[in-house]
Amino acid sequence: ARGLQVHAWVNVLLVAHFGQPIPRGHILERHPDWIMVPRSEASQAIEASPRQRLRMVARAGRREADAEGYYLSPSVPEAVDHLEAVVRELVRSYPVDGLHFDFIRYPGPSWDHSRPALVGFRRVHGTQALLGGPALDPAGWDDYRRRSVTALASRLADAARVQRPGLVLSAAVAPDEAQAVHHKYQNWPYWLSSGILSALCPMVYTPDNRVFLSQVEGALARAGKQPVWAGIGAYRLDFRGIVEKVQLARRAGAGGVVLFSHESLSSADWHRLRHEAFDTPVRSAGTTAGGVGSPTPSR
Repeated sequence: ARGLQVHAWVNVLLVAHFGQPIPRGHILERHPDWIMVPRSEASQAIEASPRQRLRMVARAGRREADAEGYYLSPSVPEAVDHLEAVVRELVRSYPVDGLHFDFIRYPGPSWDHSRPALVGFRRVHGTQALLGGPALDPAGWDDYRRRSVTALASRLADAARVQRPGLVLSAAVAPDEAQAVHHKYQNWPYWLSSGILSALCPMVYTPDNRVFLSQVEGALARAGKQPVWAGIGAYRLDFRGIVEKVQLARRAGAGGVVLFSHESLSSADWHRLRHEAFDTPVRSAGTTAGGVGSPTPSR
C-alpha cells in the first residue's frame, strides 16, 4: 500500500561467526564437513574428523583477518544443493520482490583448501598432487575458485527466477574490481554482463568522501546500464556522514543506496534521514533498512 518492495537478504556462504555457540540443528552441526579450510590448516584438516576440522578452522580464522566466520565451500555439491533449496523455499513461500545475495565470495586468497575443493581442482585441471596442486598451478587455482562462485551465483539466480519470474537479484560485492575478482573470487563484472544479477551493490563502506565517490563512479562505469545501489557503511559513520554519503551517491548517479545496517540508526535517525536525505523524491533512488537496495523511488 505504501509502494514499498521487500527484498530478502540472504547470507550465502557465511553461516556462523567464530566464538559463538552453534545452535542445535544448524547446518554446521549437521554437516561440519562442508566448511572452507584455510591453507595453513590444509595438511592436518584433510585427515581430521569433521568436529576437529571445525575447531581447527576456528583457531586459524581468528588469526586471519579475512574470515568473519565459517564459510560453506561452493566445491561441495551437497552444500550447493542445500543453498539452492533454501532459495527455492524462500521465493516459493513468500512474495518477495527480490533477493539480495551477501557473502557470495571467498574470505580471501588463503581459502578454500578443503578436501572437496582440492579434489575438484585436481579433477578439473588434471594435476596429480592433491595438497600441492594449487601451488603447481596458482593461476588455474584462482580461476577454479572464481568459476566455483560464479557457478553458485548462476545456479541460485536460475532457481529463484524459475520459482518467481521477474525477481530482482542483487549482490553485495567488493567495490574494487581487482580485489573482488582476484582476492574474493567474486567476478561481479561477469555476473552483470551475463544477466546473473539485476543490480549491483558495491560495499563502499569507507568514511572517506573522495574514496567513496571514486568507488561509486568506478562501479557505475563498469556496470553500464545495470543499476548500481551504493552500499553505505552506516555503522562507521555518524548521522551527518550518512547523509553526506547518500548525497554523494546521488550526485554520482547511483540508482539507490544500501544502508548497512538498520541497527546503526535509531527511530529518530530514520525520521531525520527521511527529511534530510530523501525529502525530495529522486527517480530510481532507493533506501533500505537492513542491507537491500530497491529500484523504486525514495519517499
